Amino acid sequence: MSKANIPVSPRARIRFDAACELLGVSRSTLTRKIAADKTFPRPIKEGTTRQAPVYFVQSEIEAWVQAQMDARSVA
Repeated sequence: MSKANIPVSPRARIRFDAACELLGVSRSTLTRKIAADKTFPRPIKEGTTRQAPVYFVQSEIEAWVQAQMDARSVA
């Protein structure tokens, strides 16, 4: 998925792969980030099965990235 296909609505849900692309990381790196960083937005799982799709709220990820950038400039 290219960035042109990533939704722009502030409440838009994006799939796991789109979140990876938005952040520029692999699936395994994003999985580790979710487990290790309690400030990272929690995914939304649609269903209870292991294969159920996982989504993120795009604006939450963008806000997290902005917070990381702000913290970097303060430190």
